[in-house]
Amino acid sequence: MRRCTFLLPVLLCACGAASTGATDPSRLDCGAARAQAQAAWADLAGDAERAATPEREPLAAERVLDRINAHVAALEAGPREVGGDEALALSSAVMDAIDALALPSAIRDRADEAAEGLLTDRSEEGSLRAAREAAEAMSAVVEASQPGALEGREQRRALSALSGHARSAADAYGEGDVDEGDRHAGRAEAVALDDQAPSEVRDGLERASQASGGVRRACGASIRTSSGLIGRRS
Repeated sequence: MRRCTFLLPVLLCACGAASTGATDPSRLDCGAARAQAQAAWADLAGDAERAATPEREPLAAERVLDRINAHVAALEAGPREVGGDEALALSSAVMDAIDALALPSAIRDRADEAAEGLLTDRSEEGSLRAAREAAEAMSAVVEASQPGALEGREQRRALSALSGHARSAADAYGEGDVDEGDRHAGRAEAVALDDQAPSEVRDGLERASQASGGVRRACGASIRTSSGLIGRRS
C-alpha cells in the first residue's frame, strides 16, 4: 500500500503535464501549434459568418446600397472613367429603389440628384465623387425606410470582414505559411467590433489570437506588434 501511495503523486504529475501540454500553445511544437491555430481561426470564421447573417431579408434599398458601396470600393482601389452602360445601370437602380418607397422629400431629392450624378459625372475623378455621394444618399434612404438598419449593417459588415480574415489565417496556417497566417490574423484582430458583438465571437477571437502567439513562439515566426511585423524570432 505504501508503494502505491508513493507512486500516486508521480502518476498524477505525469498526467497533469500531458493534459496541459495538449492545450497550452507554449508547449507545442511548430506543426502542432499551426494545427491548433488553424482550428481556432477556422472556428472563429464560422462563428463570425453566422453572426453576420441578417435575421431578415434585406430591403431593395439595402441591396442597392451594397451595390453602390462595392462600386465605391472598386473605384478607390482603381480610379477610372465609368462607362455609360455601367453608369446607367447604377443610376437606374437608385431610381427604382426610391420610387418603391415613401420618403421625405429632402431625402428623395438628394437620392435623385445622386442618381443623376452617377449618370453624368463619369470621369476618373468625378466617378468616385459621384459614387460616394450616391452611397451617402442611399444610406439616408435605408435609414429613413428602416430606422436602425444602418447600425446593424455596420456590425454585420465588420463580422463579415472578420470572418474573411479568419478564414484566410486558417488556410495559411493549414498550408504551413506561418508569416502569411500571422498577417491575416493581424488583420482580423484589427477589425472593430462594437459592444453588441456576440460573446462567442469575442471569445473565439481571443482564443485564436493566443493560438497565433503559440505559433510564433513554436515556429520562429515574425514577431507582430500593433504597428505591424518587426524582426524575426530566432
